[in-house]
Amino acid sequence: MGKTLGFEGGFPSAKRRFCTETLKIKPIHEHVYAPIWDRGDTLISWQGIRRDESAARLRAKRWERYRYRRTDGPTWNYRPLVDWNLDRVWAIHRRFGVPPNQLYRWGATRVGCFPCVMGSRTDYRLAAHFPEEVDRVREWERLVGMAGKQAVPAATLRPGKDVKVRGEITTETHGIDAAIFWATRSKGGRHVNTFEIGEMFGPCSEVGWCGD
Repeated sequence: MGKTLGFEGGFPSAKRRFCTETLKIKPIHEHVYAPIWDRGDTLISWQGIRRDESAARLRAKRWERYRYRRTDGPTWNYRPLVDWNLDRVWAIHRRFGVPPNQLYRWGATRVGCFPCVMGSRTDYRLAAHFPEEVDRVREWERLVGMAGKQAVPAATLRPGKDVKVRGEITTETHGIDAAIFWATRSKGGRHVNTFEIGEMFGPCSEVGWCGD
């Protein structure tokens, strides 16, 4: 984490998504791709991207040449599921008896990082069930606030667009505890039941998984 802080000085966000490059792209290039290129082989990267996931992926191709740096070896991205919809994804899971990630079953919309800086209200409601994760993020906020370089008086995992307050950004107004409070309250301020995951999300999750 210290190396990341030395470069970016704070938490990632929608406008500063360095987490993807620092935690995914660079390690994959160094430890997976580079040895293949060093052997002189052509690399084929299989990806589970689907066009209906987002507007940004609407034009995704099944086969596409890939080059992140000029020194990269010959590489192709292969996306066998590019034409699939979400119903078909879950159908193939059921056909072969492969359970989805448990967080999807409970309603999470993202499972790479938990909780994600770009997570939904539902994701943060779910995070309330894992106090050890909330404790971990609270400690990170403290450490990043001490070592970070952002021009704000506090470092918070959430960028603050959902928890709107007047005045300074502090861990009390925008930190992980404030995010959990926001996620577990209705718009009228009423507390939402977060004690029974099954009851909270009902028979179907937000990502379309229905059933046990």
